[in-house]
Amino acid sequence: MTYLDYIKMKLLTKGAAPFRMNKNTITLLSIVAGVAMMDFLFWNHPVGCSLGVMVAALVALIIINRPSLKWGAASVFSCLLLLSSGLQSAIKVNFFNCIVISVLLLNFTLITFYRKSLLTIGLKKILLPPLLWLSFKFAVKKG
Repeated sequence: MTYLDYIKMKLLTKGAAPFRMNKNTITLLSIVAGVAMMDFLFWNHPVGCSLGVMVAALVALIIINRPSLKWGAASVFSCLLLLSSGLQSAIKVNFFNCIVISVLLLNFTLITFYRKSLLTIGLKKILLPPLLWLSFKFAVKKG
């Protein structure tokens, strides 16, 4: 009996472990599918239609990787805005569409992963400190 026959016998008698889909496997398959899809879409294809399909596929990949996603008004509205901007870019693509898609994709990712929208984070972290400094500046000038 050779070593290969021994391994075959062991696998047949015990049985191989079943393949289980866990969170890491789904994430890895999503990354591989996303890279393959983007490589196919942007190689010798029109940019507008490719961008629209890519946005829809990215939304689907984000939703697949978040099985515990609770659909609220903000996540549904952000998803609809993102898909509609992808459709708009499929009709006619320009630089502004790409910026809007990037911001909406960031917003949808923040809502699904951290349950906070870009607007609330932006108001607290970006807009509030300059407004506080401006109010302090006017208070010092008056005093």
